[in-house]
Amino acid sequence: MARKRYNDYELLYMVKENHCSIALDILLKKYQNFIYKKIHSFFFYEKYYDDYFQEGVICLLKAINSFEEKYNKTFMRYFEVILIRHYSCLHQKN
Repeated sequence: MARKRYNDYELLYMVKENHCSIALDILLKKYQNFIYKKIHSFFFYEKYYDDYFQEGVICLLKAINSFEEKYNKTFMRYFEVILIRHYSCLHQKN
């Protein structure tokens, strides 16, 4: 599994159906920079970046569990919507 490049749908299938922890790790590494990019666009204080990153990982896990391919949306956009909504709520609370 280490050499082949998998797309999001294959990885999501492996995580949902086979409970593959390696596929989950690949997804986490793949979206790590995206989460940091969104944190940087919403929040200014770097001392809280780790907390916001953990919130982003929780959103990624929610997106993985609730994503359904039948709605013709990519996983990236689906995850982005969930993440932006969550960060918007956190930003309004502060």
